[in-house]
Amino acid sequence: MKKILYSVIALTMAAFTFTSCEDVPAPYDDPNNNGGGQELPEGVLLDQNFTSSLGDFKSVAASGDLNWYNDFSSAMVTGYQDFNGDGQKENKPGVTFLVGPEIDFTDVTEAHITINHALNYERGDINANNSIVISKDYTGDVTTATWQVLNYNTDGLGNSFTFVENNVNIPSEYMGGKAVIALRHTCSETQSSTWEVKSLKVQEGKVDEEQPSTPEEPSGDGTLQNPYNVAGIIAYTSTLGENETSDKEVYIKGTVKSIKENFDGGFGNATFYITDGANGSNQFYIYRTLYLGNQKYTSGELLKEGDEVIVHGKVTNYVSEYGSTLETVQNQSYVYSINGNTGSGEEPSTGVAKGDGSLANPFNAVAANEYASKLPADGVSEKEVYIKGKIASIRENFTAQYGNASFYISDDGSNTNTFYVFRTLYLNNVKYTEGTLPQVGDDVIICGKVTNYKGNTPETMQNQSYIYSLTSNGGGDTPDVPENSITLIPSELGLANASAVENVTLSDGTVLTFDGGGNQNPPKYYNAGTNIRMYPKNSVTIKASKKIAQVIIKCDTYQGVICNASGDVAANPGNVETKDAVITVNGVNSAQTTISNISAKTGTASQIRMTALTIVYAE
Repeated sequence: MKKILYSVIALTMAAFTFTSCEDVPAPYDDPNNNGGGQELPEGVLLDQNFTSSLGDFKSVAASGDLNWYNDFSSAMVTGYQDFNGDGQKENKPGVTFLVGPEIDFTDVTEAHITINHALNYERGDINANNSIVISKDYTGDVTTATWQVLNYNTDGLGNSFTFVENNVNIPSEYMGGKAVIALRHTCSETQSSTWEVKSLKVQEGKVDEEQPSTPEEPSGDGTLQNPYNVAGIIAYTSTLGENETSDKEVYIKGTVKSIKENFDGGFGNATFYITDGANGSNQFYIYRTLYLGNQKYTSGELLKEGDEVIVHGKVTNYVSEYGSTLETVQNQSYVYSINGNTGSGEEPSTGVAKGDGSLANPFNAVAANEYASKLPADGVSEKEVYIKGKIASIRENFTAQYGNASFYISDDGSNTNTFYVFRTLYLNNVKYTEGTLPQVGDDVIICGKVTNYKGNTPETMQNQSYIYSLTSNGGGDTPDVPENSITLIPSELGLANASAVENVTLSDGTVLTFDGGGNQNPPKYYNAGTNIRMYPKNSVTIKASKKIAQVIIKCDTYQGVICNASGDVAANPGNVETKDAVITVNGVNSAQTTISNISAKTGTASQIRMTALTIVYAE
């Protein structure tokens, strides 16, 4: 029935809009510009349309035997097909490039890429598995060339065949010479996306890139007290076999991103996507879930985009001929609460609004929410207001790349009655370049304009607010550090967001080598919290030219959880002591030591999120 319903919907929608998988002739003859001898307009360096062929691009397999090919009026690739002719689709691993022609940037100072593409069935890191890459030294062998990934905004990609246009600036080091741009698709024996690309264009000039959302880390254990977040339920459901249903019911918490069928559709259930927060990048599919009280809907509050929901029920890894979808089981889940309302008649506490928005009497978080909520959808306040609170959690801390930060504040630093400070500027109303980074627990006063985003998310207006004052209280107690020491600050390494960390050489020659230890997640740096995350089995080996006496690691706190691997840390040599947000390794007495995350837990509590590492040398 599900497959039939999809077909009916697809036929209906075809009359109104074009999404992907369309096989429709172009309205006029549009030859592939670079392959048809057509002269490019001034400022255009490459203009490839994939409507009828791959043009000047060619498919090259770095591993496996998959290919890019032209179908559905697009260049497309997937590792999920009926490869052996038995009538059943299966996943096949491979790394497959679609390599473009060489581009001459000799007389170009700035350039950017515009790509029109759709992406479905991706469960992993979109930019890592569906990459736009560039190389200076490609000579025909993709395995020996040096490729740099150009990350793009993944919002709207990963779970549908709706086309999205992204703009990506090309780094300045590629100007003044020649380079090759390619698309790289990566899939495994257990999972593959389907990537379809309508066109790819390279033009002179720089564009304002939309800052990508930072994916949340998996958290929660599926209980009502600690429900899975969206990243957590994706990780849990991904462990199920094809069309396998979970043996237990779980609780899932998220924000309604988009609604396919609301409860008043005539069947008493609803279908929608949820994300981690209004701007989350991961999405999970809530399929035909029942209403509050585990009942079919007859009357009551309908869902709206931006509502915070908790859903309770079973989940499945649904597989059809179109691919796989992680989702709740039809009519075997229900909405436990909508914005804290369980249907029992008891509304959640909203706190007490305080302040008038002036510097002398700033809004608290509750008052800021009330003030912004009175604005029309996407309306912006005419005046700047002051908002005072304690940082409860940080989505994206300040980096020199974007110069802004996003975090939640509340009266007491808890995650109750919070207000969202979205992409605010630094002290003195300037973009961040250097300085003290805010931490969970810090007191702040924010000055700026607020908005009622989409009519359901009160927040500060992007880049139209700033931190008026910052009082550092967060991060726990850090012991005094002797003079005979050196400190690594991850935020000062200039690493890209979500990039793997391997070797770091300090100014005194000491080398830190990070290792995944067999975990599919190696140590990575994240802008959110500006820390290096070490997952279970990960380790860091410190090798110095003189004896080490002590190592001190300062850890981040996320949504009230101290990220110290729950104290499950080992050192060889050395004795580990964990106190709140500080891990101390004593008694090293060697020029080399290895510190390992040995946690058997999952989610945030299993991680070491390192905001600073200090090495104290022996006298």
